[in-house]
Amino acid sequence: RAQRGKPKPPPPQQQSLVALVAAGDAHGVAAYLKDGAVTNVGDVLSVAALTLDEPVLKVLLDHGLDANATEGLGDKGASPLHVACQTMTWGDSMKHSFVFALLANTGHPLDKAIERGSSSLGHRVLQHKGDSTYGQLHIRQALGGAALRVVRLLLAHGGDPNALDSLGRTPAHYCAAAGFGDALKALSEGGANLDVRDAPHMSTPLHVAAACGNASALAALLRSATCDNDDGDGAAEQAAARRCHAGLTPLEVSLTRRRDARELFASLLCRARAFLSLIHI
Repeated sequence: RAQRGKPKPPPPQQQSLVALVAAGDAHGVAAYLKDGAVTNVGDVLSVAALTLDEPVLKVLLDHGLDANATEGLGDKGASPLHVACQTMTWGDSMKHSFVFALLANTGHPLDKAIERGSSSLGHRVLQHKGDSTYGQLHIRQALGGAALRVVRLLLAHGGDPNALDSLGRTPAHYCAAAGFGDALKALSEGGANLDVRDAPHMSTPLHVAAACGNASALAALLRSATCDNDDGDGAAEQAAARRCHAGLTPLEVSLTRRRDARELFASLLCRARAFLSLIHI
């Protein structure tokens, strides 16, 4: 007589590699790679990058998967670096909101990344799920730490910091939107051009950071423009004077947004000597 119970999971070779990656099963992924061929490299890497799963991503990259493989069809899809930098946007979406998970005291695919990004703080936030939304600030800080680790890992395996997706955006554009200041610094150190304009709006990462009012991203971008160029403050002046498709500079973009975003951008930009020449009040 057959015993009833939960069916045993199929061996790794019979499971989808994407499913193993999504489950965060690093050992299962390693076992699969011993015998299974990987055809959808970009999709597999993107799943690990989206959840900032550094252990699984390391297994995949150490096996030799191309860190610049794009998801979907064609060569203009998002690279793993793009996807990792979009994690905050995905986590803020209605369907996958980590804030809703925090309030509902339910699990979220980014929980492990939060723990890895800031171990003591992450554990404390996760232990107090459902109490309030206060922890969302700490979650964002922890995710910034996790994103930094993943960005460094991808760069170490040959990830292209200047790769363009179908919208002409670099990973820096998405880091600026997410407020991943440390990851932006890592991209800059890895050779990223932080002054690239995207296709839809001719916006640089500085425009994006100004529009979103992200302090860490604004500071990282202005610091990079000042410190990473021989021209120093002159480079910061040029970066701050770039105009998007609507004819707006980053400062003017912030003027169309919240008052706190405008004041934040102005206070940061004041650090450059050229600030007074950019606005005439």
